[in-house]
Amino acid sequence: MLSQSAINRWIPVLTISIGGFTSLLSSTTIEVAFPNLMSAFGIDLKTAQWTVTLYMIVMTLAMLMAADLVKRFGVKQVSIVSFVLFIIGTWVGGSATTVSELLIGRTLQGFSAGLQAPLAAIVVANSFPKDRIGTAMGIYGLIMLMAPAVGPVAGGLLIDAFQWPMLFYFQIPFAAVSAVLAYNFLPDDNQTSGNGQYDWVGLLLLTLFISSIFFSISYMTEESTAYLWLPVLILAPLLLLVIFVFVENRVSNPLVNTELFKVAPFSINLVVIFLLSSGMFSTILLVPLYMIETLHMTPGTAGLALLPAGLAMAVASPLAGRLSDKYSPIVIVFPGLLLFAFASFYLSTYELGASLNVIIMSSVLGRLGLSILLPSLYSSSFRVLDGKFTEYASSMLNFARQIGASIGILMFSGYYSISSYKNSENIMDNLREDGGEFLEYGKNLSMEIEKYSLVSWRVDSVVKGEINQYVNQISEHIAFIDAFFTIAIITLASSIIWLISFLLMKFK
Repeated sequence: MLSQSAINRWIPVLTISIGGFTSLLSSTTIEVAFPNLMSAFGIDLKTAQWTVTLYMIVMTLAMLMAADLVKRFGVKQVSIVSFVLFIIGTWVGGSATTVSELLIGRTLQGFSAGLQAPLAAIVVANSFPKDRIGTAMGIYGLIMLMAPAVGPVAGGLLIDAFQWPMLFYFQIPFAAVSAVLAYNFLPDDNQTSGNGQYDWVGLLLLTLFISSIFFSISYMTEESTAYLWLPVLILAPLLLLVIFVFVENRVSNPLVNTELFKVAPFSINLVVIFLLSSGMFSTILLVPLYMIETLHMTPGTAGLALLPAGLAMAVASPLAGRLSDKYSPIVIVFPGLLLFAFASFYLSTYELGASLNVIIMSSVLGRLGLSILLPSLYSSSFRVLDGKFTEYASSMLNFARQIGASIGILMFSGYYSISSYKNSENIMDNLREDGGEFLEYGKNLSMEIEKYSLVSWRVDSVVKGEINQYVNQISEHIAFIDAFFTIAIITLASSIIWLISFLLMKFK
């Protein structure tokens, strides 16, 4: 039976976990709605993905603000305010009649989620000894990671039964309950340690830096003349980063404490989390999109197909947390990275018409790999800091995750769209040159249509439509497997970099 002191430690963790579940739910239900949003607002994938990318950009900035806000006002106050903003943003998004209104709602949701994201690590680090941090983060992960498990399923079923606005409205009760729990169970820790002037210049520079990165990536994936501006697109973000670091080293109350980056293991973990998040969130976007658009599954069916992967990650997280308290990161992180790389490669071998079990199994393996390694990466990052800069460290870890996720989604969604288009053009060029499989398919289709006595002028249009649909399906499939092969290579490179760095620091 738990002692009173243990109960006092765990209740805030459980409360903040439910809040994390609510925030993460808002980012895991939207992906299955992309085809519906594209149809409802008359937009393409490049525009639709901004509902995710903008959410994550704002979330990233809010994360860095959260560290100072917690120092000034405490965890309880920040949590309650974040849920009030979340409810407002959710209502605006659900009642949107234009893309601009939808993006405003997603912006408010993202800002709220960003304020919430670092709170769990702060509560855990301040409540538990170092040898129990991994276990506590594992329990937090179990509750929070139920959102990726149930989010796509709930989102898909809601779209099948209702319209897309219900994806927003059903989140409001969760946010209201989270706000009540935060008011009653989070510690009333009004603090005054953040009594310096807020680093507004740093926030402005960081906003410009992040915006320049996303503008550069977006421009390079959309414009054919981007190569002419390549030096500017690369140098502008780098110059803003240099100015930002220069300013942060000279202010008394910095937005980002650069002392963190002097701790080599922490910096390496940041890089790995950045790269992993790029791959992980890209899979969360691309897999349901592929199943709905290319395999012609309903959103509800696609969500159910992703359920085993979400459940596997949620169930494995507490076990991984306990393992991270007992074993060295090399025993946990490296195998987890390899498993995620293998899962991505396995998914890149999927063939049209093959069993859906290939997608389901690869998704399960990938989520298991992530659930194994992430608690160890987070807990080891706090251990090497030895209790210093807890608020800043939590914000930076979440910053690396979100900026990686945002860049990954922007890059891979852009790559997917461009690759699909170019593949389609290449296939149609080949079709015009020598016909082959597609012309034979068209002839057979014509014969089938004529059996039903359709007039001849409709035969050609129907055949062309069917061939175009077939070509689009193949071109999207090629883009899909290419994207996951790239994710596998990036993850494999990350695992090698992490292993070499770990061994060099261990035997230094």
